[in-house]
Amino acid sequence: MESTATIGAYALIRWKDTGQEENVYVSFSEWEDDATTDKWGVDDNEIFFYFPQGEKEMSDLNDDFEIVSYETVSVTTTEGSNR
Repeated sequence: MESTATIGAYALIRWKDTGQEENVYVSFSEWEDDATTDKWGVDDNEIFFYFPQGEKEMSDLNDDFEIVSYETVSVTTTEGSNR
């Protein structure tokens, strides 16, 4: 059986102090101190920020940057494996 999981997003962020904008990738996985990838295999060096609660957490953000826009990334899984 196939299912689709939203694993993260490509986002345009704006730094609050400078107004500078930057394109980044954010993960919807939990950050783990000793891991080199998120649970979907995305390299930690490619991940700007972790939002384990997904899109809702992005909208409630209170940090040094704001999310200007984003496009979610989804994967299709089959019987517990990534494709």
